[in-house]
Amino acid sequence: IAGWQNAGFVNSTEWWEDKNILSKISRGIRSLEDKDVRARKGATGRRFVDGNGAIRTRDRTMNCLKKEEAGPNGICLRLADRSDCEDIWLWRNSAETRKASFDERRILLREHERWFRGKVANNGARIYIAEKGAEKIGVIRFEFGIKGIHASINLNPVYFGKGFGSGIIKLGSNKFISEIK
Repeated sequence: IAGWQNAGFVNSTEWWEDKNILSKISRGIRSLEDKDVRARKGATGRRFVDGNGAIRTRDRTMNCLKKEEAGPNGICLRLADRSDCEDIWLWRNSAETRKASFDERRILLREHERWFRGKVANNGARIYIAEKGAEKIGVIRFEFGIKGIHASINLNPVYFGKGFGSGIIKLGSNKFISEIK
């Protein structure tokens, strides 16, 4: 989203908790009254969309259905890729997650992107996305450290309290162990 904002496709990105969000949305809608603005934003947006989103969703869903590793509640795991970066960032910055974190501050997107790129490139770390069908349920990360293996889990806030966490931990642990053998 930040990339879209920098390119001029999105006017602004705000937190839903922002007291002025409705007036900002209203200003954004009014800016679209100009036909030239709509045409420019449409052309910019098309540069960011490859038209293959439905195909990727189908492929990920079919791959999950084919795998024996589909776990409890139909959850399957895949390695995270750059398309997951922003979702993980949004989940990390949810109020519920921040309350349970060692570091309760909001993380800036560019800071998160730098961290994410480093983790994905690190051979000693694995980040898995837990999915049920085409829905992203959460993320689990394993990383070798000086004192052993560090594990971290976070859920998409939509799925808090629905019993997915323990299944993701079990599935993720089994997958990680099988991959490092």
